[in-house]
Amino acid sequence: RRQRQMCIRDSSGRGKKAKEKTISLTSDVVVKKSRKKVALSAIKPGQRVRVNYKTKDGVKVAKSITIYKKSSKKKSTRKKSTKKK
Repeated sequence: RRQRQMCIRDSSGRGKKAKEKTISLTSDVVVKKSRKKVALSAIKPGQRVRVNYKTKDGVKVAKSITIYKKSSKKKSTRKKSTKKK
């Protein structure tokens, strides 16, 4: 049985430099997107994810992965109203 791995960039904490971590994946890992279970293949490179893992014999083993939606930080194109009284 081949064990799969995923490399993630951990950027937790403000102002901290991102570190790469290798997480081992088992058949028990639960992957969710919008609170629904999805296949592991739903994770695409560059997506923001949260990985809950446990360290077993020095190896990080994923328990669950949550895929986040893309952040939609759009600037408002709406003009401020300048009503005069």
